[in-house]
Amino acid sequence: ITPSKRVKQINGAGTVSEWDLKYALPVIDDYKVENLIHSKLESLRRSSHQGSSREFFEISLENALEILILMGEDFYNGELIKY
Repeated sequence: ITPSKRVKQINGAGTVSEWDLKYALPVIDDYKVENLIHSKLESLRRSSHQGSSREFFEISLENALEILILMGEDFYNGELIKY
C-alpha cells in the first residue's frame, strides 16, 4: 500500500483529527523498518483520543524525520519523498 493510500484509510476510519502525510522513505522491508522505529520510540508512545497508543508518539516532526532516516538507512530503496 502506498503512503498516500494508508493515510486516506486512516482518515476514513473516523479518526479524531485528520493525518497529513509529510514524508515517506521507500524501503525494501517496510515492516522491519516500522518495527525498528516503534522500538526506538517506545518511551514516546502516547494514547490517542480513541484509546490506542499503538501508532501515536509525542515527537517533533524534525526528530521523527531523523529517526526515520536513521532506522531506514540499511533498507533504502529510493530517495526520501517530501509531500
